Amino acid sequence: MITFIIGGIRSGKSKFGCQIAEGKNKGVIYIATCVPLDDETMERVKKHRTSRPKEWLVIEESIDVEKVLLSIHENSVILIECLTFWVSNLLLDGKGYEDICQSVKRLVDVLKGMSNDIIVVSNEVGLGGISPNKLARVFTDILGEANQLVSNAADEVYAVIAGIPVRIK
Repeated sequence: MITFIIGGIRSGKSKFGCQIAEGKNKGVIYIATCVPLDDETMERVKKHRTSRPKEWLVIEESIDVEKVLLSIHENSVILIECLTFWVSNLLLDGKGYEDICQSVKRLVDVLKGMSNDIIVVSNEVGLGGISPNKLARVFTDILGEANQLVSNAADEVYAVIAGIPVRIK
């Protein structure tokens, strides 16, 4: 079962993803994709760390999420937090639009082949205006495509708005 959760920054999507994971009554493997590059991001990471149950297994992987998934053999809940940072990491690693879309397609294939309950969290970045910054526009285009690929493969999709999850698939 693949559950995809999308929402804006500080919408409550991470909290909702954790609630779903806890409700499955299985061990949770939390795959963290964020690379804190500044003090503000480090503070966000610290808040996330303290909010998660201590018995969860946390794997920090910024690039090779597919490899981590392929190494998981236990019947557990997998929470990937988040697709947004992963796509950003790939882009900053020098990957282009086509390469990143291919990486997302491979990730989706791996997710669909797993028997685990999987929760993927991502940001919705397409509701605002068009950025005057070229890198921001490229990122928005790539993440929008990635979100569509994951949501199409997901069994359930939720949008979280102001802390309220709305099932959209």
